Amino acid sequence: MTDEFQPDVHCMNILRVLDLKPEGVRYSELEKALGDEFTPPTLSNHLKNHLVKWKIVNRNIDEDTRNTTYKINYDKFATSRKYVEWEKKRDKDYNDNVKFIFSLPVNEQITMLGGMWFMINLYKLKSLIEYMADKTNADKRYAVFMWNNPKLLNYDLLMANKCMKDELYRRELLKSIDSILEEGKGKDALAVFLRK
Repeated sequence: MTDEFQPDVHCMNILRVLDLKPEGVRYSELEKALGDEFTPPTLSNHLKNHLVKWKIVNRNIDEDTRNTTYKINYDKFATSRKYVEWEKKRDKDYNDNVKFIFSLPVNEQITMLGGMWFMINLYKLKSLIEYMADKTNADKRYAVFMWNNPKLLNYDLLMANKCMKDELYRRELLKSIDSILEEGKGKDALAVFLRK
């Protein structure tokens, strides 16, 4: 067992909610804020066996257990807090990016998406190599965690969902994708991956 707190995606999502209300959040408020993403056993497990156990979160019990509140222990959480703030900024950037991408012509949306996938995967690879070279460095471990967040790569799902609502957009997008795939078959570096 390691002697350091190692959050997973569930822990980070709980911490993001708690960070919005430093005075404390009741269990029922946490359930509501996290929505369908968490079953009650998953939420309870991550609170008790991860966050409270590692003293990242304090559990304050009133006489009535329904009034139990959870608060971030910022003294213990100081190192991790910057990643929660980084995630908040990334969420804002993400929403701005979605608006920007859908403002572009369809062929430029695909180009933008491909460039983003390429850069994100390079950052993921870089952070993984740096972490593997120095597994004791908490910042490097968190970087691996952050660059593996599925939200960074879900722009394609947004485009697919838009296709279900907009027939013209779907036709234009599929035509552009087919054109790019056909063009890619002639390029030596991609030929192996694009053969039918």
